[in-house]
Amino acid sequence: LQVAVDFLRAKGYKKLAIVSHSMGSRATHSYLSTHPDAPIAAWVAIGMGSADSYAAMKMPVLDMYGANDLPQVLNGARQRAKSLKGKANSRQVVVPHADHFFNDRDVELVQNVQRYLDKAL
Repeated sequence: LQVAVDFLRAKGYKKLAIVSHSMGSRATHSYLSTHPDAPIAAWVAIGMGSADSYAAMKMPVLDMYGANDLPQVLNGARQRAKSLKGKANSRQVVVPHADHFFNDRDVELVQNVQRYLDKAL
């Protein structure tokens, strides 16, 4: 992720957002936890399979998952939501009828991400 950030910054991009899914969200959480000053303007974590806290994240976060997601995603949802309390422009969204891969729910997935990033950036 650091290489990607450096590459995009060198190209002149000022507002960077990360959109990650599942294990990618866990990896992004690890990166952002150890790079608190990374120039990331917003993060969309889709299907985060843990109860990791977003409290230390400086940027706004959208925690999104499907109502029929994997058990580890659903089990950690309450804790993740708690860690978003008080974080400006951060929230949790549950997509009705969506599974972990958003099969047949592509439209809802893209709409939620786009709406969020349009407001957060």
